[in-house]
Amino acid sequence: VLLLNSLSNAIESFQGPGQNDDKWIFLQLYTANDHMVLDIKNSIEKEIYIVNNKIASTKPKGGTEHGLGLESIRSIVESYRGRLRITAENHIFELQAILVNEPE
Repeated sequence: VLLLNSLSNAIESFQGPGQNDDKWIFLQLYTANDHMVLDIKNSIEKEIYIVNNKIASTKPKGGTEHGLGLESIRSIVESYRGRLRITAENHIFELQAILVNEPE
């Protein structure tokens, strides 16, 4: 679910009018020191505002799934005692999720 929602969000950012042809997604998924790390970067055309590690969504308010993808990601990360970091600068959006990879 974490990987699917993250990739879906990245792909969705490419849709809409005025998007250029320079679209890309970079994905890393690995384990290190009892942690699983998911790092997804993708190109973005329009500016994204991040406040308190949350995106100020650009989706229409009437949408039925407004912001659910990122909140699902946040919930999964928290359930694994992890950390979520999102950034957007220089036309690059990055989502990094670090989860504890050990049984409780």
